[in-house]
Amino acid sequence: MTRANEGGASRDTSVRAACENGAMAPLEEGLQQIHDAGIGVCITWLWDGGVDVRLLAKGGEIVQETQVRTMDKVLRWLRKASEKHFPNARTNAAA
Repeated sequence: MTRANEGGASRDTSVRAACENGAMAPLEEGLQQIHDAGIGVCITWLWDGGVDVRLLAKGGEIVQETQVRTMDKVLRWLRKASEKHFPNARTNAAA
């Protein structure tokens, strides 16, 4: 993946290609499982500031939050935090 060059050309399409080829499927599936269990999640980022991840209770209160450097760590952290705070939720973590 590349960033825009100085001439303003658009970013490499490798992220789009990865999504179209199903490379992001585990993230999509994991987030859907957490959603189906009724657990709230908030994920935000700026291009150079890491990824802010929050686990939310049903009322919207933040139960736990962290910042990770890369997207591949988001689902791992969410599953671990979900198991800690919502041990009876059915998130199919083994899937």
